[in-house]
Amino acid sequence: MAQPSPAVTRLCYSVLEPESADPSADLCFHCLDGTNVYAHSFVVNDIWPQLMAKSGMAESCEPEELEIWGEVPRTHHTVFLERDVLHYLLELAYGRLDTNFLQNEFFYNKLKLAIKQYPIDESLYIIFKGKTFKKFHLDQLLSDVGIDDILFKYMAIAQQDPDKAEELVSEVVYHLYKLVKTSASANQQFFHLETEHLKRLLSDNNLNIHSEAQVLELILLYINHNAKTEEQRRRMATQLVPCIRYGGHTFGISLNNAITSNELTIKNYQEWISPDTVTSRLPRDVLVIYGGWLDRPSRMCQVLARHEQRFTQMEWFADKCPLAYHVLIELNKTVYLIGGYNNQEYLKNVRKLNDGDTQWQSCPSMFAPRCYASACSDDQRFIYVCGGYNGRRRLRTVEKFDTWDQKWYKLPSMHHHRSDAAAAYFKGQLIVAGGFNGENVMPFVEIYCEETRQWQEVWNMNTPRSGLSLVPFDNKLYAIGGYTAGEITGTVEVLADCHGAWSEFTSLRQKRSNFSAIQYDGCLFVMGGHDGSTTTNTVEILYSGQTQFVPGPNLVVKCSAFRTAVLRDWKSTKFDGDKLVSKCMTSYVEVDLPIPAPRRLLSDDAIDTDEE
Repeated sequence: MAQPSPAVTRLCYSVLEPESADPSADLCFHCLDGTNVYAHSFVVNDIWPQLMAKSGMAESCEPEELEIWGEVPRTHHTVFLERDVLHYLLELAYGRLDTNFLQNEFFYNKLKLAIKQYPIDESLYIIFKGKTFKKFHLDQLLSDVGIDDILFKYMAIAQQDPDKAEELVSEVVYHLYKLVKTSASANQQFFHLETEHLKRLLSDNNLNIHSEAQVLELILLYINHNAKTEEQRRRMATQLVPCIRYGGHTFGISLNNAITSNELTIKNYQEWISPDTVTSRLPRDVLVIYGGWLDRPSRMCQVLARHEQRFTQMEWFADKCPLAYHVLIELNKTVYLIGGYNNQEYLKNVRKLNDGDTQWQSCPSMFAPRCYASACSDDQRFIYVCGGYNGRRRLRTVEKFDTWDQKWYKLPSMHHHRSDAAAAYFKGQLIVAGGFNGENVMPFVEIYCEETRQWQEVWNMNTPRSGLSLVPFDNKLYAIGGYTAGEITGTVEVLADCHGAWSEFTSLRQKRSNFSAIQYDGCLFVMGGHDGSTTTNTVEILYSGQTQFVPGPNLVVKCSAFRTAVLRDWKSTKFDGDKLVSKCMTSYVEVDLPIPAPRRLLSDDAIDTDEE
């Protein structure tokens, strides 16, 4: 029999082969939009008899379709449903469910009308598992929350089951601000929130924002879109303004009046609340520090209590091994400790801690021991570790760790041997800059192309640097600080395009090398390191859109060669005051006391071109 033409719109069902065209389907439903849906009479009569009883008989299909399908005995019925609705409901009848079934509010309303017009015997639906149609859909919403539709799903559930909606609040308030600012569909869903629902979200102590200015921004966006009269603006402002927390102050009537009269607008709201003023709400993403050089490698762990504007110790996070010059990367709610130096040997070990784990676990080791390595992730699946020092020579080899398969893969070697370099994943490409080759501090920059499996040298940095940091921030790549020309530097340069030239940026407030820098909470944090005479515990922050670094809260101790990561919305951790506590980890490790250091890794170590 000839296969159906792709030009013919159809949906076919088969109990044994659900994805194949099935000429045994002996029912053809003619939908309102002129398309046809095919099914088996024994399934529909058993599961959805009302569909057969209330549908009208229709004439046979067009001759073209008859020719395609051949002489298949088939009855034809007219239903007052659109194809997407009938398709979805028949999928339920066959025990299948597209997890993306809820396209939008309009589609959900069409489903409800269809069920009302052609009642379903819910007790016959195996897939409902004894639940009502309403209960089944609510549970399905909660079990498969698509981020872009999370606001609509919150609204849909809140209307039907407020208690169930509370289960979504944590996820909604984590993504709310970013979604409204970046997703067109979420932006429209935001405007359809009931004012009471928005008040509930904006009042949440775990709302994921950096500044209360962002809360004011959301309030203004909502009011400007929904309020048509001055009275509506006043009423909405009265409900929503109390959600703003600003240094213990209550704006009250003055802010309400300013919004009502349009004196305060989306164009000037930052004059009322500075976007650089950190909120007192509990952070959902947490900046952590592991290890470092305290006259020897350390197990020191620190955490930024952003809401308290201070760093504190975090003993439970420490693994059994002291480390310095290692790699620390968080990816998909798992943090990885890779390589480094433990005061005795250069390591290739890998350890990981998952959100919710009770202890650190071992992972497959790297192919080669490495400290002083440069590393980054693609924020999705892979971790890249480049170059470094193995105790005998500087390396140019590169390894890639697949966090899904938990396997290491060798990549082509870089052009230059490098330790103390820096790596970043910038605009979809792995880029490595600077470093020390055993003889010279280098300005050289290389980019790896996955398609060609080759390294390409691009524009050099303006300043040779080792012990630097390389951080994507504000859609640019920042090369910060380091050691150059016999001294520590605080200069900064930026790259707008991987193949472009570097340009000078405002210098740090303090010179530093072997420090740590990371993007966190919409800002660029620069922490600790060595300033040429001693280690430091100072912190500098660059706010988005600004050109000057400003002081931040100091680290607990002066240290260098530590690494930082951001625990993104870990469910097993929470702040108790200024302490980050874990629901799962209970072991504590005392912080090491400084002792005289062994021989440092000297800059005149000879380069050996043999690879591991």
